[in-house]
Amino acid sequence: MDNSSSSSDFSPTIFGPVTFKDCDSEMKRQGLERLLTAVYKREVGINLLLVENGASQTVLDSLKHRNIANVADSIIGEIKAMIGEAEGTERRCQIMERYYGLDGMRPTRLSALATRFNISRERVRQIKERSLISLRYRKREIERLIVEHSSRLLSRRAVGLQSSEALVGELEPRNLCSHEALLMMHESTAPWTIEQSAILNAVDSYNRARIVGCAGSGKTILALTLARRYASAGERTVLTCFSRALADWLSSLLQGHENLEIMSFHSLCFRVAKQAGIKVPGGWNNRVWLEKFPDTLSKAIKANPSLKFDNIIVDDGQDFRDNWWLALQSAIKPRGRLLYFVDDNKLCNPMQNEFPEIDFDSHLSINLRSPAIISQLLRVCHASERPMRYARSLNAPLEFYRCDTDDEVKSTLSHVFVELVEKGRYQGCDVAVLTPRIARFSSVANHKLRCGARLVRSHSDMPANTLLSRSHAFKGFERKCIVLVDLDKKFAVMNDDEIRIFVYETFSRFTERLIILGDVEVWNRIVSLSPPNSARHYAEARERWLDRAADIVPAVCEPVAEFS
Repeated sequence: MDNSSSSSDFSPTIFGPVTFKDCDSEMKRQGLERLLTAVYKREVGINLLLVENGASQTVLDSLKHRNIANVADSIIGEIKAMIGEAEGTERRCQIMERYYGLDGMRPTRLSALATRFNISRERVRQIKERSLISLRYRKREIERLIVEHSSRLLSRRAVGLQSSEALVGELEPRNLCSHEALLMMHESTAPWTIEQSAILNAVDSYNRARIVGCAGSGKTILALTLARRYASAGERTVLTCFSRALADWLSSLLQGHENLEIMSFHSLCFRVAKQAGIKVPGGWNNRVWLEKFPDTLSKAIKANPSLKFDNIIVDDGQDFRDNWWLALQSAIKPRGRLLYFVDDNKLCNPMQNEFPEIDFDSHLSINLRSPAIISQLLRVCHASERPMRYARSLNAPLEFYRCDTDDEVKSTLSHVFVELVEKGRYQGCDVAVLTPRIARFSSVANHKLRCGARLVRSHSDMPANTLLSRSHAFKGFERKCIVLVDLDKKFAVMNDDEIRIFVYETFSRFTERLIILGDVEVWNRIVSLSPPNSARHYAEARERWLDRAADIVPAVCEPVAEFS
């Protein structure tokens, strides 16, 4: 979660269109840069030639947001025309196209081209070299074309957010803080937003409080801050949530604090039952997790009231069922506090559960994590009375790589990691690969990445480890880069309502880059989604989606990883 001080008023930034690039366009760009390197006899690309011709960093940044691969497509067409003029045969164009991969395919070796065109390998080499010589005489013309096509792309009329009110301000780099950085600061000096400061100042006066917020609005960091505040005051406090993985991560952020326990809801039930000497139910299936464990917590508190807490704080409260809330309320001291944080997106409350009564209610409406370039996609997947607003505009366009088979997904994923890790500025742990399936059933589950990174199925801070996770299990987490896989024909059986749910849960998890690998028809459905009609409509859709996932794998297979 990124955070900011919102004391300044910023004018809305004008954005370029949300642009997307598929694997074909990206491979063409790389092919063009291989050809340019051969022509210039030094490593060179479009950006370098633009800089050498006087382009500023601002121009390069603007092109990045408008997808510079579009320039590459145009230049390839111009260069093929030059080769045709100089050499006079279609075969020469085809040889250059295939040797350097200008058509978006992997480059072909000289020997393979010789077989294809029924000529000798040496003859293919001669044709290639003659074509390069002719292009070297026209280097200035190539540079002029690159500048012209880049200028044409920049001159296109920018289209921005649906409403300028969606962007509330642009964060300064000094105000971009991770959870770890914020927790190292004193609470009074942390760069809270106005909404967050109001909650921190008011919530202590109430015993029952609900904080509602959109994705990336800082619900989790507020829960951590309040838990630390109360524990430091000597009050016995527990911070709980649905996901075991999320609870483990939150616990790692606040290690060594007296009077504070952080655990998943089912771990809380288990631990309190053990402390009270109450038998923990066996046969860990869904019925046990959903019904018997909460009952066990209530029985344990009744048997030993001294186990009650001064404060119970719940993160991701939309995942809690009615009987869970009853069990939690029984574990609070008479004058204790219950604070819970819930997502304001109605589709995140599949059961239409009733939340506990409150005497304080507040709303967080600013998404501090996601860049505003994603706003149009998230808007149509956000069923809330209050629109989501954004505080960040600087980010690269979304990237879509067309992959029609599992093998293409694997090879493209390796290519993406070479760009991100080997050639880029990221470590493996900065990236998460998300799938709509259970992770072990993903098409890339056993895939070995290049460039030293490796896929793991549990959260790790080892630099080389990249998490492969089911999208729903990644709730509450974020990464600099998110890569989505398995958006294929199996994914396409979901209806539009179910796809909206998936988009909201995954597209809001990145801070810098979002990369999608999948079927082009699925992607077209995603970008053409319309806004939600009603909260109940989406709640029913989510319930159908979860039921369908439960049908695929026996329910007993997954609860330990998902619940405890």
